[in-house]
Amino acid sequence: DRSSHSQPPLHSSSCSTSTGELEETETPKIKTKAKEKKSKKTRCTTTNLTMSSFADRMRMAMGPGGYDASMRRSVQTACLYEANRCLKDKLPGLRPFQRKIALLDMTQYLLNTADYLSDSVKEEVMYRTGTNKEPLNTEVAWKRMKLIHREVAQLINKMKPHLTAESTPEQACQAFIQAQYEAVTHNKKPHPKHWEHTHSNIMLTYRMYYHGANLRTDLPAPKPPKQIVVPANKPDKKVVAGQSPLVSGTVGA
Repeated sequence: DRSSHSQPPLHSSSCSTSTGELEETETPKIKTKAKEKKSKKTRCTTTNLTMSSFADRMRMAMGPGGYDASMRRSVQTACLYEANRCLKDKLPGLRPFQRKIALLDMTQYLLNTADYLSDSVKEEVMYRTGTNKEPLNTEVAWKRMKLIHREVAQLINKMKPHLTAESTPEQACQAFIQAQYEAVTHNKKPHPKHWEHTHSNIMLTYRMYYHGANLRTDLPAPKPPKQIVVPANKPDKKVVAGQSPLVSGTVGA
């Protein structure tokens, strides 16, 4: 039973994070080899996930179709979450305005590592809102980052009825999304593709970092893609994505 593995797939279309080892059976070796060969095509091992980059894990969580415009805020949320992981040990030694600048810059750098996203998509992801196309600023980015853990906790609490021993976390995700779709639309038909991203920007982050109700145990340590430069003095103007002041003082890697 594949659902009994310690770590489930990041997404229904992505690779499983189980060890990839075959159970001991009495089947002939030729069948075991065939099963193993098929396994390699359909699953990634825990080692692969542990060694994978943030951008790779985000791509897996997006599913087979890759990025869709409805994922704009979802991708932004995932980048903010990872940026906080990268800077968590450094932030306490910084002044409040420096923390916010460092977070915004790290978020941008992490997004830039996703080479499967076009420059125009990356620009859109860093908008404060998709309607006015105003660049995300440090204050809004910080507030959104601080809300992520609370939103994940709320999501998990709502998902608990679907987190059963008989279902994988991805099956629980799909059951929860379908239940939410039916509650909102009063429609029993299967929910449209990407509907979850138009109604919640936290599900992508949940798929990347959580296993059931808990943090995944096979996550690699955060790897900041670049040192962040923060100003010694608070800037006079509001700092927005892509426009941080270049002055001395570094955090991150």
